[in-house]
Amino acid sequence: MAFDLSSISKEKPKQNVSEKNQKSFFDFLNKDIQLGGNQLADKKKEAFYHELSILLTAGVDIRSILDLISKEQNKPKDQELFQRIHDQVIAGATLSKALQESGRFSSYEFYSVQIGEETGKLPLVLKELAEYFQQNIKLRRQIVSALTYPGIVLCTSVGAIIFMLNFIVPMFADIFKRFGGELPAITAFIVSVSQFFRTWFWPFVLMSLSAGILLYQQRSKQWFRKVSTRMLLGTPILGSMVKKSIWLDLAIPWPY
Repeated sequence: MAFDLSSISKEKPKQNVSEKNQKSFFDFLNKDIQLGGNQLADKKKEAFYHELSILLTAGVDIRSILDLISKEQNKPKDQELFQRIHDQVIAGATLSKALQESGRFSSYEFYSVQIGEETGKLPLVLKELAEYFQQNIKLRRQIVSALTYPGIVLCTSVGAIIFMLNFIVPMFADIFKRFGGELPAITAFIVSVSQFFRTWFWPFVLMSLSAGILLYQQRSKQWFRKVSTRMLLGTPILGSMVKKSIWLDLAIPWPY
């Protein structure tokens, strides 16, 4: 027996135009974006584990739950994923094994599910996984909200500096050359920086893009994960936030 939860209608309160625009802007900033990779988005994982936990606690069998979840998906790719998990469970595989073979879930997840299956506490483990991803989404949104304004200011400042070095400084350099004479040290330095920037700007952009693409292709390698994690944890403010979030997820008091 399966319960079709999608048929339940939800009435939403009316909003004016300004509230809708403001909400859509913050929804865009808080959107759970998955850039590349083969992992399922955290928001979908949180909903998946939450629904599994609730329905298992209510006494619904795992096969009916997976069939319901696969039919609820809007994207054909997600529907195919959960249908494949459902078929593997029907064929006799455990839920943890089906999650592992799908390639869309991390080792932490399917090992946690395996422990829940072996100890008979699968609904509790699924509930904790849902809370874990809920905390991850909340932390990501807090970081995005905190860095949005500084990011806009930084991009505006960099754009203004690039515009001045490309257009304004060369104009003044031509004027100074017409008058002749020796330029002050600071002015001469700025003019030389402008000339260097105009000469090497596009090669620098191409080298940066090439380096970014190379690092993106190596993102799943062990050496890259070690180096990036070490750099992230060594960052003064962000590293401390990541450490605290890990300790909170483990429900251990923060030692320092």
